[in-house]
Amino acid sequence: MNLNERLYETVLLVIQLKDCIIVTSDLHMNYGNVNKNKSNNHFNLVNNYILCCSSTITSDIQFAIDYLKSVLEKSFDYVKKKTNVRVVAQIIREIYRKTTTSNCVCVGWDPFHGNQFYLINQKGSLFKQNFLLTQNNNIHLDKDWMSGYGKKKSYYFSRKFALEILSTIITLNEKKKGTIKIYSINKYGFKTELVTPFSTIKKFYFSKKNINRLI
Repeated sequence: MNLNERLYETVLLVIQLKDCIIVTSDLHMNYGNVNKNKSNNHFNLVNNYILCCSSTITSDIQFAIDYLKSVLEKSFDYVKKKTNVRVVAQIIREIYRKTTTSNCVCVGWDPFHGNQFYLINQKGSLFKQNFLLTQNNNIHLDKDWMSGYGKKKSYYFSRKFALEILSTIITLNEKKKGTIKIYSINKYGFKTELVTPFSTIKKFYFSKKNINRLI
């Protein structure tokens, strides 16, 4: 992927809880070369219970998601709850091995294994995760982030934690403007929110070194 092909870059934060998965992203448009004919959607709903997303949008990612949907429509109970999240992630992995140079996240719920969260990296490897912070294909999963997150894994704590991270990154980077998008995924489907970033950040969960990597 070259610079001209990169349309939008965003920070993507995903947290898996016991009863749901929270996916958050900043919605903004970077300055520079932009091809306005391409989609600017970082979130792709595979069905009512499975979501694929990436911190970078390119034409090969859009192709992979479109191809995935066509495969699922022919092979699975596409609309209802019976599509296995891991199977979807494995299909994406096979497509990625041939077509893409970007990381992709596949999250969702199915009646077989409940909530699941998978990362497909640039080489087509599949990893099961419960916490991910990524931007521009750079993955930040070190001890500073996890120690900042702590052990309080309630939905409301995790939602606030995610909003504070995204708000901090937006506040410290003049090029990042706009809103924060939140997807909450569980056995009932998706809940979507658009939230204005916090104007004042009082508590930091992470080191200065880490935040500097994201601004």
